[in-house]
Amino acid sequence: MCEILNDNDYSARCGEKTLQSESEGFFLTFADNLLEIAGKKWIEKRFGKMKEDKERLEILYEYEPVRNMISEVFSNIQELYRKKSSEVAYNCRKEAEAALREDNIMRSLALYSQSVLRSQTTGENMETDNGNSLSLALIGRSKVLMEIEKINYACTDILLALREGLPDIFKGEAYFRLAICYKALDEDKKADISFQVAKKLLNENEELLFKRYLNETSSTAKFRTLKKKKELPKISGKPSAVLPNAIDKLKVRSTSTFGRHIVSEGDIKTGDTLVVEKPEAACLIPKMFGSHCQNCLERLIAPIWCPTCSNVAFCSTQCKDQALASYHKYECKIMDLLHGSGLSVLSFLALRMVTQHDLEEQLNICENRQEEPIFKLCTNSEKRGSKDFFMRTTMAAFLLRCLQKTGYFNFTNDSVIPTEMELKVGAVLLFNLQMLQFNAHEVYEKIHPSSHRFKGSKINYIGVGVYPTVALFNHQCYPSVTRYFIGKNIIVNAIKPIHPGDIVAENYGPIFTKKPFLVRQKSLLARYWFKCECDACMQSWPMINCEEVSTRVRCPTKDCQNVFTFSLSKGQIFNCIRCKLEVNLKSSVKKIQWCEEQYMLGLKKMDDMKPYEGTEILKKALDTFHAISVPPHNPTHLAEETLRACYADLGNTFEVIVKRN
Repeated sequence: MCEILNDNDYSARCGEKTLQSESEGFFLTFADNLLEIAGKKWIEKRFGKMKEDKERLEILYEYEPVRNMISEVFSNIQELYRKKSSEVAYNCRKEAEAALREDNIMRSLALYSQSVLRSQTTGENMETDNGNSLSLALIGRSKVLMEIEKINYACTDILLALREGLPDIFKGEAYFRLAICYKALDEDKKADISFQVAKKLLNENEELLFKRYLNETSSTAKFRTLKKKKELPKISGKPSAVLPNAIDKLKVRSTSTFGRHIVSEGDIKTGDTLVVEKPEAACLIPKMFGSHCQNCLERLIAPIWCPTCSNVAFCSTQCKDQALASYHKYECKIMDLLHGSGLSVLSFLALRMVTQHDLEEQLNICENRQEEPIFKLCTNSEKRGSKDFFMRTTMAAFLLRCLQKTGYFNFTNDSVIPTEMELKVGAVLLFNLQMLQFNAHEVYEKIHPSSHRFKGSKINYIGVGVYPTVALFNHQCYPSVTRYFIGKNIIVNAIKPIHPGDIVAENYGPIFTKKPFLVRQKSLLARYWFKCECDACMQSWPMINCEEVSTRVRCPTKDCQNVFTFSLSKGQIFNCIRCKLEVNLKSSVKKIQWCEEQYMLGLKKMDDMKPYEGTEILKKALDTFHAISVPPHNPTHLAEETLRACYADLGNTFEVIVKRN
């Protein structure tokens, strides 16, 4: 069995996927060629002897054959990004107008948004739309947004169009729409002012214009119940003085077997919110660039543009301003270069962890690494082979060269060979590439059909983030917590009661109810480099519904740890071999039967799309079950899955419109 689990080729492929995810990218080809030029002997005998990340980078540039190839390839690295095009923006806008005439509202919105994102800066291209492509796209999109009752977004678009110098011929209608939007948003004073401006600009009969205004605003009452942005929940109890964003019942323990991990210092109930944490850094999966905000990872409705590139989009001007003031000013002009390299989202995140700080901040972080929680996370450097280190160091060198070309170091370095200051930043990149392999979390949203919030729903991964507190949670194939996301913030809830001294574990992917033992072990060993020793693995728990599992009941005697295994249909009075007392399990049996009834009721509440009611029922039933029984118990695990689905519904969700026949 050891041979089956220790599949070195599979493990190596898993490692490569954390560096480059796209098979057509150029990075792995370059790295493999560099590996061949360096030679196995030099990598093992010289490079492999380096103990510090900065040393690994330095020696890469010191060995002449390697340095020459790096210099030859990296000297050709240039800015590469998707530029603006007013011609493309014009064509998209015309298609959007046609779609709107055909009453294809959502297609029209998508095309107007493309027009917004592709438009050049106002006045830059006077040959198309007299330089007004952006403002015309915005004012056109505002009409569509009003049609679908996204009034706050429509209001923003109108204001942005006016700020971008909307041609005078459109200003009267723009202020008229603005008045309607403000009225819908209960901002009557602004509505009146906007209407007065519109009245002066529009060449219409004043009485007819006022009637049109009254007619338009009479229907705005339905807009006043605007969907509020989801608020972050509060943790269930006092905050920890040691673990930021966590309850004080959690503490860090370190052992030779499990490393640093989280355990409980007090009793935790099912449903308790244990952690609410924003990421140290987070980024989108590239295929989500067109549908989600680059900064907060929220779904886009009316995307806001980057003034330079057409690669990314933002949900608001606030998110855009935050991005342009930090990471995006460095990443903007190399987005297509990064994608073309095929680098993985983890490699992109390793870069983002640097670009979100300016050089002065980053150097200060380098000098004070011992104070930063992120640098205390596991890298498994002692288990990492020379070849793996070489590949990651090569990726760090590539990312460092990208930073050189973007002016991150306050000047453009024509020399590929890094300076001492640049090597410090390169060492941080190399640390990030190691650490993220084991500590990043996939950020997800729940997609569901418009017909039902749960039936037919699925998890859609949109990005990755690194969360210093949540990263300390170890894996178990039968986890005690579940996680969901609001934007890029992670929320962790208990899905079963946790007692003092218990490991508080999450699940890294392979869960015992869905994956057999060998598959779980192989996956965890290859991807995370450990052999799982949780109860589900050590006791060979079967997958759900694979075989009948006998119900087990705790001895009701206080402090007795004995567990009885029996059929609920048989006798209920036993002699306990541990406490030596005769015990009656009738009450426990009835409670288990009650729990199973409550599980079904909780499931029905979810089917009825009443997740809050279902959650409350399931929390009480699960607490009761674990007090009198022990897993595995199929109905309980199904109930925990139901509870997990209810919590996912509190986070990022997206409704897909289902067309009815």
